[in-house]
Amino acid sequence: MGLQKIILIKISFAFVLLNFLFSFSNCLGEEKSILSNGDFEAGRLRAWSVEGPAKVVETYVVWGEISEIEDATDFPAAGPNSGKYFLVLGDDDDPGTISQSVKIHENATRALISFWYSCTPTTGSKLSFWINDEEGMPLRTVNFIGTMAWKEFTYSIESKYFGQKLTIGFQGEGITNYQAMAEDRMKYECLTLLDDVSLIVDEPISPPTPTTTTTSTKITTTPLTETPPSRTGPPKELFLKTPDPFEITIILLVSCTPIAIAALYRSRKIREQKKYTSKNNN
Repeated sequence: MGLQKIILIKISFAFVLLNFLFSFSNCLGEEKSILSNGDFEAGRLRAWSVEGPAKVVETYVVWGEISEIEDATDFPAAGPNSGKYFLVLGDDDDPGTISQSVKIHENATRALISFWYSCTPTTGSKLSFWINDEEGMPLRTVNFIGTMAWKEFTYSIESKYFGQKLTIGFQGEGITNYQAMAEDRMKYECLTLLDDVSLIVDEPISPPTPTTTTTSTKITTTPLTETPPSRTGPPKELFLKTPDPFEITIILLVSCTPIAIAALYRSRKIREQKKYTSKNNN
């Protein structure tokens, strides 16, 4: 394998490793919102309840017209605060409303809601924001006049509302602006823009509860029974072992001694009888 190929493999491996470490660190530091699709990156209003005009877009161009000129005058396109998509809420004639219900964990230590709002092409659009409790009573309501640049709003929810089902809602309404241009007037709309709505909830990290396992040992007793004596003779193991020469000698001696004694006794009796017979014959 050539030197250049080895260097290329090492560089590729280092790039993959650095990319993995960067992604892992981002995952560790990311705070996850309990709101669904609050950044509108689904490309549609999934998880939100919608009433009136509301649309998720990548860019939005607001146009105006001059009273004596038929051609439209384009304004700079509006873009998202972050990501790819943002929300255009309402128009000049009809307000648009979105809402979503969430429940904050009762053991939470903090609940912070935040969002970014703007308008285009100039200031003047209207935005209303509210949070209602589970009985529909408002616990926070704020009205804004949209600004051209994206601006953030944050609000910390009181702990007494933790454990309840809360409804978070927005209503946007555009306005029509008129601006003098020499002898004519230019007409254009200002619409409400919304992006990056999040509700960050901190929950305490509780240590795992130790579990105690109790083991019980069951003692079983076997009743004693009397075993009758065996009548089948000595165990077979006695006949399986081959005796050594010394044992053979002992066995032969023990076995032959009575026979030898009997033979000697009989031989002695025969000799005495013969002796007695020979004496009587003389």
